[in-house]
Amino acid sequence: MEFKLDAYCGLYCGACPAMLAHQNGELEAFAERVGRTLEAVRCFGCKSDTVASFCATCELRRCANDKGFDFCFQCGELPCDPFIAFRDAEKWPYHAAVPKNLKRIQQVGVEAWLEEQDTRWRCPKCGCKFAWQDETCKSCGEKVSNYKADL
Repeated sequence: MEFKLDAYCGLYCGACPAMLAHQNGELEAFAERVGRTLEAVRCFGCKSDTVASFCATCELRRCANDKGFDFCFQCGELPCDPFIAFRDAEKWPYHAAVPKNLKRIQQVGVEAWLEEQDTRWRCPKCGCKFAWQDETCKSCGEKVSNYKADL
């Protein structure tokens, strides 16, 4: 199955720790580390048929999918209450970047945005991918620019 790294809300799934673990063949260790089953963390991205349990119940995913939208910005109701709650969720502060991401997708298109995001979420020293909350590269130890730089 192909990984789909753009989410309806504007998150870049390629910087999700579960996605990175899956892509790196480390999903079993990740599941154990976070105390979930392997099936609960297996994910091919928000727009795939196989999503992690914490994304499977996402109201924004369901809504956009039900309405046939590729992104939340296609909906005339944006910003709706569920979008605002998602963006402002204290438990997931990296969600705050979604309005900026959606605007960028509108400006340059999804393919260019995905390329930008792939570069943005790689260590500048060794090129390894890193997650939203990482502060250092797990491969070389270099300091990386996590989600806080996007706010």
